Amino acid sequence: MMMMVKEMTMSNGYVVYLNGKVKMKNGKTMMMKNGDMIDMNGMVMMNKMKEYVKMKDGKMMMMKDGKMMRMEKEMMVSNGSMVSPNGMVKMKDGKTMMMKNGDKMDMNGMMMKKTKMK
Repeated sequence: MMMMVKEMTMSNGYVVYLNGKVKMKNGKTMMMKNGDMIDMNGMVMMNKMKEYVKMKDGKMMMMKDGKMMRMEKEMMVSNGSMVSPNGMVKMKDGKTMMMKNGDKMDMNGMMMKKTKMK
């Protein structure tokens, strides 16, 4: 692992600054916390997401207030994306994607792909 020495632009247009601030293409920003990671494609992997939605065994689940529950209705996250109980995500720009088993999305709309535990 190398330490960043200057700001970097990821392939999705996100700019990562030395202080951990991430500026998205739409101009919104987020601050990374200790243990968070972002890959070169701009995929943010949060260390300890407290609230998120997750595709698990073909069902959309939601972590809220420390409790995992089944997602019953469509919801909007803060970046304007709509997440459906079937795992379909419709971005503010109209693009869609289907979440796969193990994928997580925080309430800001940042995705974290399934990772294998060692």
